[in-house]
Amino acid sequence: MCRLVQKCELKFKPTAQKPVEYTYGPRSVAVGDFNNDTCLDMVIAHHTVNKITVYLGY
Repeated sequence: MCRLVQKCELKFKPTAQKPVEYTYGPRSVAVGDFNNDTCLDMVIAHHTVNKITVYLGY
């Protein structure tokens, strides 16, 4: 997974990739600024276990 960073004049460049674990069968993904730091965060819900994974500042 990679994210795109906005540059001037709506040009985007890819940032370094970060691994996302698929150990528990991810089913749903939510993206938003969950901790109010103006950076997007990501939450992954895993359907095989009652677990979520949170990535802050992704």
